[in-house]
Amino acid sequence: MTFPKVMPLGDSEIIQQKLGIAIVGLGEYSTDRIIPALHQTNYCGLEAVICGKDHDKKQVADSYHVRREQVLHYDEMDTLCRNDAVQLVYIAVPNSLHCKYVLKAAAAGKHILCEKPLAPTVKECAEMVAACKEHGVRLYTSYRLQFSPYHQEISRLGTTRVLGKVKHIQAANSIHLEAGSGWRLDKELAGGGSLLDVGIYLVQACRYVTGEEPVAVKASVQNKRPDVFKEVEDTVQWEMRFPSGAIADCTCSYSATDSFITVEAEKGAFSLDPAFTFEGIQGRVNKEAMKFPEVMPEALLLDHVAYSILYKAPSPVNGTEGMKDIRIIAAIYRSIASGKEERL
Repeated sequence: MTFPKVMPLGDSEIIQQKLGIAIVGLGEYSTDRIIPALHQTNYCGLEAVICGKDHDKKQVADSYHVRREQVLHYDEMDTLCRNDAVQLVYIAVPNSLHCKYVLKAAAAGKHILCEKPLAPTVKECAEMVAACKEHGVRLYTSYRLQFSPYHQEISRLGTTRVLGKVKHIQAANSIHLEAGSGWRLDKELAGGGSLLDVGIYLVQACRYVTGEEPVAVKASVQNKRPDVFKEVEDTVQWEMRFPSGAIADCTCSYSATDSFITVEAEKGAFSLDPAFTFEGIQGRVNKEAMKFPEVMPEALLLDHVAYSILYKAPSPVNGTEGMKDIRIIAAIYRSIASGKEERL
């Protein structure tokens, strides 16, 4: 697993090339993170927004500094697909709708950046990857933390064995959801619960810290609030075994607020706490604090993807990478169902 590098900046001829982006889905993440991030990019420009009919087009246009005709409703996706100014479509709808919109955008010749998880199932992921290949467009998975300097550092420490071989990883990522928390509690829309939503960050982190793919998983589930979680899982605990002998113990939940990763190696330890939050990540190597500037990873992600498209450069946040995580998550779900270790 290779981390993305920051693309060259500063050449006026390069900066003049902008990629037109359309955002499909105007939820909290789009409004609070992606649209603000776009204003920090060098290679991107907002060309269109697709939202539900509960949004007033004029209000959306005024809020995000686009023309009214650049705001569309979901049933106007065909209009977006015919817009030559749109080269990249950012898919930010509930998980189970990812495949539908990716296939439509790919058939229209648009490159795609899809929110994580790429899709709830391996079958859908494979269909999305195949469709993008067939139509000659690029598919990317929105892994923002691959652009965090703190996460890049723990990957470097682990894969280059600065403190020796990684022996054990303890990681947790949780958010606290209440009843009425929207689509995340709806199995049909979400495709799953905390594992697909916040647990995927742990799968990613363990892979890029070890530089390896897990060979086996064993998992269990706990529902701490059955009155809230009637359709999706609440808390999942699982173990991942790696070829080198490293073991990762992970926990994700919709009933807690933990966010950390601790890595024990042969000659010491390193950690992030908090680790998976939007802001305020802090890290330590043994007892020494990591010191990196605060960045907005989404802006770096968008510029990386735009640069990759404009200059046909490879990207480690491609669709196949997103599908690898879903294969592992599918094995975790199988282990929950069987009560046994599942091999990959």
